[in-house]
Amino acid sequence: MISDSGKKNLLLLARQAIESVIKGSNPPELDLYEPIFDEIHGAFVTLYLHNELKGCIGNINGKSTLKEDISELAVASATRDHRFKPVSADEVEDIHIEISVLSPLEEVKDTSEIVIGEHGLIIESGFNRGVLLPQVPVEENWDTITFLQFTCQKAGLSPDDWKLRNTKIYRFTTFRFSESEE
Repeated sequence: MISDSGKKNLLLLARQAIESVIKGSNPPELDLYEPIFDEIHGAFVTLYLHNELKGCIGNINGKSTLKEDISELAVASATRDHRFKPVSADEVEDIHIEISVLSPLEEVKDTSEIVIGEHGLIIESGFNRGVLLPQVPVEENWDTITFLQFTCQKAGLSPDDWKLRNTKIYRFTTFRFSESEE
């Protein structure tokens, strides 16, 4: 989906965007040339500090081009994930960046369509929406039912609300890469 040099450039773009906000350096000006960079895709930027989650912000359908979204999501992950203190200037060098580019969403009609480790989930009911990336159930050693329950909780719903008729379940895959691959 994205070449090795493209992955490297998107990771560099994310890092430079974070540094420009945290350290007050110049914003990134990279010449990103792969056609996918100008397409609209859902994406997430996840940050780790010493192998611990430090921030994760994304959007499901994409708001603008992939390169613009990655830059904005990187900054948001570093500064606006309400679960964590913003990344400090002292932490920037130790931050590890991971990017996930999402496939189009597919509505799930039967839970047997969900493959742990391959699919991420979105659960929607009314104005509530919860999203978990494909790696989460693997990291937590969850089965499909537990994955559904935690996605409901992420949406602010009761764990078994995925069974209700008015609840929509969507699956997606991700193209995921990180600085550790460099």
